[in-house]
Amino acid sequence: MNLTILMEKLSLKNLVRNASVLNWFEDRIGLDGSIGLLLLVATMLLIIGKNRRGIFLGNPILVFALTIVNLLIFYFDQFSNIVDSLIQFIVLIGFLRYKSRFIKNY
Repeated sequence: MNLTILMEKLSLKNLVRNASVLNWFEDRIGLDGSIGLLLLVATMLLIIGKNRRGIFLGNPILVFALTIVNLLIFYFDQFSNIVDSLIQFIVLIGFLRYKSRFIKNY
């Protein structure tokens, strides 16, 4: 599907009202996708046993996602983002707990 066709469909549903909002919406899609990809890399590092690298990559990405990306998503989706933010926060707390308990001299 062409990106232009997708944006036209979104504008018909009143998700994108003008060019400025369209730019923010495109940024939101790009940030959400890149954060997801980086978290997938961090997860794979943890799965294959590279705990230090996985935690080193996962912590700042989760903090960035919670403080920047989720605010942008909240602008478009309001309350449907609360559950995602709560899950990300729980995973971040789990990362911090794991790091303090099992990874020494971090």
